[in-house]
Amino acid sequence: MSDKIKILFDSYHLYHLPQFEPLIDLLGVDKRFDIFHSTSNEIPSQEYELCSSILRKKPGVFIEAKTEKIR
Repeated sequence: MSDKIKILFDSYHLYHLPQFEPLIDLLGVDKRFDIFHSTSNEIPSQEYELCSSILRKKPGVFIEAKTEKIR
């Protein structure tokens, strides 16, 4: 089998998440894909905490960094 397809869902704001969730759940059970998630450090901290807490419960790996440039 060839390498897995890597997909990054960058939910810049919380309101983007409902558009991605069904696809994240669908691809998360498909062994052909490696799923990654991230959200911006530049959004309000309360929004970041809520969005990141949801994404951490989804299939895949949550990517975070101290700055937006590093992310």
